[in-house]
Amino acid sequence: MRPGRLLAGSGRLNEIERRLKENQQTAAVLEIELKQVQGRISVLDHRIEQAGKARARETALVAAQPPDVLDAARDVYPDLAQRLGRRAPTEADGCPPLAADMTAGFQRDIDRRNKEIGGYAQSLRPTWATCAYHPPAHLKGDRLLPVVQHRAAPMITRDGIQR
Repeated sequence: MRPGRLLAGSGRLNEIERRLKENQQTAAVLEIELKQVQGRISVLDHRIEQAGKARARETALVAAQPPDVLDAARDVYPDLAQRLGRRAPTEADGCPPLAADMTAGFQRDIDRRNKEIGGYAQSLRPTWATCAYHPPAHLKGDRLLPVVQHRAAPMITRDGIQR
C-alpha cells in the first residue's frame, strides 16, 4: 500500500469521526429541545382541557337558568360593564371572587350609610334620661305623654322642676 493513500484514508476517517461527534452533540441539544417542547405541549394540553371544562360549566350554568333570569341579567350587563371596567372577568371562574369583593364593598357602603343615618336619627331621638312626663292632667287615655327636653334645660316632673 502506498503511504499517500493511507494518509488520505486516515484524513477521511478523522473527518468522519469529527462529523460523528458533531452529530452526537447536535442530537443531545435536539433531545433537550424535544423534552422542552413536549413539556410545553403537555402544559398547553392541560390548559385546553381546563378551558373545555370551564366552558362546559359556563354553558351548563346558563342553560340551567330560567329565561326571565337570563333576560334580567342581560339588562344589567351594560351597567355592570361600566362599573367594573377592566376588572370585568372574561371567564366564569373569575365571577365568584369578584362577586364576593363587590358584595363586601356594597356591605361596607351600606354599613357606612346606616351609621350616618343612625347618627342623624340618634340626634333626633329623645334621650329618655332627660325626658319627663306631663302632669297627670295631660293624660291621653291611661298613659302619660313623654316630653322631650334638652339636657341643659330644667326638667318638669310630677314632683316639680328639677335642674
